[in-house]
Amino acid sequence: MRRNTFYLLIGVTALVLVGILYAAIQLSWPALIQGAFLVAVLAIYTLKRTVDEPVEDERTSVITQHAAEATLGIFWLVFFLVSLGQVVISFSTPLGFHFPPPGMAPPPPEDFLHVGRLGIMQLGLLGLMIVLYGGFRIYYARRFGDWESDEE
Repeated sequence: MRRNTFYLLIGVTALVLVGILYAAIQLSWPALIQGAFLVAVLAIYTLKRTVDEPVEDERTSVITQHAAEATLGIFWLVFFLVSLGQVVISFSTPLGFHFPPPGMAPPPPEDFLHVGRLGIMQLGLLGLMIVLYGGFRIYYARRFGDWESDEE
């Protein structure tokens, strides 16, 4: 298989996983997306071994290393800041036991923390990490000359 075909299959797999995520939400069955994601990762790992062209060489290894380090450097800061905000939101709302001061009514049930927000936030952060990594990959590929056209 050619390298571009492999990357195209990764994109198609991601789209299929989005559909499976939607189905898992509709069915309230988290094992569906968890199993599908695990199968997809194993399938991609297996397909990577069938690629004829080199997927990695020394230059791409250096680019990957620099991109991963830069992504981690920024992502831990963003993740920590968002987590701190989530802790404040979580602990500033009633956690099941709410004893309002005298003369004050308890908050309505819709004001309680909706647990699904945490999962959506984590998926958003994961998306941010993927975008950061892609951006740093492009930056370091240009910096280290991975896309130069002087090769035959």
